[in-house]
Amino acid sequence: MKLGDRHVHSRFSCDCRTPERDVLDAAVKKGLKEICITDHCDIDMGPDWYLPVEEYVTSWEKLKKEYEDRIDVHIGVEMGLNPEYNDKIDEYLASYPFEVVIGSVHTMQGDDLYFRKHYDYDDREYYRIYFETVLERLKNSKGFTVFGHMDYVVRYGYEKGASYEPELYAEHIDEILKEIISRDIALELNTGGLRKGVDFVHPHAYIMGRYKELGGKYLSTGSDAHFADHVGAGLGEAAKLMRSFGFDAGSVKPL
Repeated sequence: MKLGDRHVHSRFSCDCRTPERDVLDAAVKKGLKEICITDHCDIDMGPDWYLPVEEYVTSWEKLKKEYEDRIDVHIGVEMGLNPEYNDKIDEYLASYPFEVVIGSVHTMQGDDLYFRKHYDYDDREYYRIYFETVLERLKNSKGFTVFGHMDYVVRYGYEKGASYEPELYAEHIDEILKEIISRDIALELNTGGLRKGVDFVHPHAYIMGRYKELGGKYLSTGSDAHFADHVGAGLGEAAKLMRSFGFDAGSVKPL
């Protein structure tokens, strides 16, 4: 099963320094036929995380045409979901017809999950509050086509996967999955955790099983690459996960 990489970052994300051409050259070298650039726009994380749409789109549209004989390049965005900023998010998404909009939750309680030490909880409580936050934000956000790295929080647990038992959050997980299924939002298989000390593709196999049982149909796949070497990384593992639950390449939501 040959999958495209629909979650890739470049220098336009404030946590990435990779030039655009390096991203595309790496993708071509690895034999990818499709890539979607999804740089960060997390309005709730301050001005450094605001994606300058005009400069971003101008650069990528030029390269999309230049590389069209080598790879299909799509222009998307990874939007941080936070209903407090819905008006600004709506305005931003109306500024360009992004082909993929990944809705992600990178913050809770006013802080970036990356700064684990700022949260005075053990891992189980940390994960529980995250799933509660995700559910609240999903129910009150719109405009996105893919829900990104559902159990992203595990990357920043003190014990990462060793302290993660998704069954403990079954009620919230089921409600999250029902919400995205009812809105035909694709569930992302994100391989970035494999490079962050997490021993599974996001989301955990338990969540994939519930997604299938609840009638989930649409998937998206992405490496979450911030370096050229990581473009396309782990997509083989994502394909294995898909097959293990009876999904095939046709389950990837069309652009």
